[in-house]
Amino acid sequence: MATRLYKLCLVTTLLQASLAVTPWSAAAQNLSPPAQALPQCTSHSSAQICLQTVALAHHGGNFSWYVASTNGMGAPHAALIVVHGYPHDARYSLQAGIAAIKAARITTPTRVIAPIFQAQKGAHCQKPGEVSAKPGDARWSCGGWMSGEVSLGNPPGISSFHAMDTLVRQLHQQWPDLHDITVAGFSAGGQFVQHYIGVAAPPPGRLNLRYLVASPGSWLYFDAQRPVAFLNNKPVADSQCSPAGSYPARCQITMALPDATACPDYNSGKYGVARWPLAKTRAARIRYQQADISYMVGAQDSGTGPGTASKRLDKTCAAMLQGSYRLQRAQNYLAWERARLPSLHPGTLSVIPGCAHDVACVLPGFAAKHPLF
Repeated sequence: MATRLYKLCLVTTLLQASLAVTPWSAAAQNLSPPAQALPQCTSHSSAQICLQTVALAHHGGNFSWYVASTNGMGAPHAALIVVHGYPHDARYSLQAGIAAIKAARITTPTRVIAPIFQAQKGAHCQKPGEVSAKPGDARWSCGGWMSGEVSLGNPPGISSFHAMDTLVRQLHQQWPDLHDITVAGFSAGGQFVQHYIGVAAPPPGRLNLRYLVASPGSWLYFDAQRPVAFLNNKPVADSQCSPAGSYPARCQITMALPDATACPDYNSGKYGVARWPLAKTRAARIRYQQADISYMVGAQDSGTGPGTASKRLDKTCAAMLQGSYRLQRAQNYLAWERARLPSLHPGTLSVIPGCAHDVACVLPGFAAKHPLF
């Protein structure tokens, strides 16, 4: 069996070499690249897993991702990209993607991809045990990659969005029969994907892109209005719209302009487009309206209970204007989108029962009831 896997990977390696892609070892206990010329792959959970790397343009450094071949090694027609959260837990995100393919009862050869937006060595956002950055890798600040900031180093300037564009093109080049890619992001990865939608490069060929935005801590709004909960014709905190699990429950959500003096930057940075050039804002709005987007969040991703990761939740005034917790922020954003940004593919929000803030629960739970491709 080991010899067979080695031969399969060797064939894959020769193909990838012609595409300027370098696969590395992804051994279960040691995720560092091996000191050998020919790479190996591993089998785990009925999927073959490799770690691949591509050189970004303009000497921007190397960008890596896990790839799992599910349901056989045949040429895939579909792929699922899962973007990790703040801890850079790409391998955990990959396993959630594999579980989602299984939950969706997909039986044809499919690729699951988990990119790694590397942080500086020793950064506090790096989860122990994950593959660490190597010399020559593109690296981003712990939070900057979520909203498309440029890479660190000399020279800097490679946007994390450019890295994702490169990955999508690479997958299309590597597997010409690939027709559908679903780009899913959870938590910080959900923030990344939601930002990326409006600025993504057009997909190559006839490739179709679909997006899943799961449980982000904050959202990018495309105008200055924000949702406000009303109860008995009076604005109230969303905590008064109990029960939280059925928000907005007895409240109604209305759009209004917040008091900018109390929170001057609520519509800037990763929260809004106040400082974007007008042409960029218009183009992003149009792309967002034309995209096929689904939203999802855990039903228990509210409050400070177990599994909510509430200590890592953004509690700035800009984020709190979007809602108290991730569940409410997701509900509020969908209400804003329907009121302020009508779409060619009206967005839907799936609230996944029994899940708090865990991609291994949320993504397979969504896939079990909704088509991934």
